[in-house]
Parts: sequence; structure tokens; C-alpha cells
Amino acid sequence: MRKVLYILGKLADRDIDWLVSNGEKEEWADGSVLIRKGSPTRKIYINLKGSLSVFRDDAQRKKIAELGVGEFVGEMSFVDSSPTSATVTADGPVTVYSIARDRLVAHIREDDGFGARFYHAIAIFLADRL
Repeated sequence: MRKVLYILGKLADRDIDWLVSNGEKEEWADGSVLIRKGSPTRKIYINLKGSLSVFRDDAQRKKIAELGVGEFVGEMSFVDSSPTSATVTADGPVTVYSIARDRLVAHIREDDGFGARFYHAIAIFLADRL
């Protein structure tokens, strides 16, 4: 949970209000694919409840990571606009908060301050992950 709190802590109150107003809560069943390797990411997810599994190779189903509550998913492809490097699936029932990439990009273009704060928080988050 501390990761999402860290990122949200770098944003202004109005930024968080915008995220809350422009995202949606989604329920995913066990085994559902949120992100498929090699596909464009259409959303960024915040895991609210449950566990997500990350697989590098779809054929072998070798799990490389497990993401718990408070983890961001899809942020790397959002930042570099490349196809995803892994598949992310629900490991049991999962509840996530999603924000559509198109809406987020449009808002970043409209609000430079939001964009600067958002990218700064994501950059620190990714650096910490490394």
C-alpha cells in the first residue's frame, strides 16, 4: 500500500480529485488478463484488493512477480509508450482502480503542473523498483 500512497502523496489535492473523478473501480475474476505481453496498455491500474501475478513468458507461465494491494500496473508502458513486456493476471478475485490512458494523456496536456507532478512521482516509483 505504501507505493500508491507515495505516488498520491506527490500529487496535489486537485490532482487526486481529478483521478477519482476520471477513473473507475473494476472487479476481475481469478485468471483474468489485465495486461497481455506485447499489447498496448489502455489503462493504468492501482490494485485495491487481491493479488496480481506477472508473467514474462506466456507459454511457460513463469511467474516473475506478485503484486499486492497498492501496486501500480501498466505505468512502465505508459511512460515509454512501448508494448508491454509482461502479462498481468488476477490471482484470485481482484479489485482495481483504472484510469484510461487517453484521458490521462489529455489531462497531462491540459494541466502542465499535474503532468510534472505525475511523471515525477512515477519516475521515483520506477527508480525505487529497480
